[in-house]
Amino acid sequence: MPYLLLLKRVIAQSIDLLLFYYGFHRYYDWVNANNPMAYDRLFDGVGELFEFTPIWVVYSFVFEWFTSGYSVGKWLMGLQVVKINGNSIGFREVFLRVAIGLIFISAVV
Repeated sequence: MPYLLLLKRVIAQSIDLLLFYYGFHRYYDWVNANNPMAYDRLFDGVGELFEFTPIWVVYSFVFEWFTSGYSVGKWLMGLQVVKINGNSIGFREVFLRVAIGLIFISAVV
């Protein structure tokens, strides 16, 4: 049973990343509509990771805070982030989750 929950979390995170990547790509298209050389450097290295990560952090923070622990992927997979006592998470808990995730991302890079 724990493996099923882990699989659901991985799928939920993947859904969120795919949706976010699609949105980021559409935004990049819009911003660089008049720049034919824009795709020569799209996601070609660590520099793009530093463009992508802050927007992902803001997305994660705002989405989980305003929806009380849901994201699109979590909602589709039937998951919700809650406190240990079962109550909805608030600003502080979302902030800690995002901060720890950011520390993890910076440790991997």
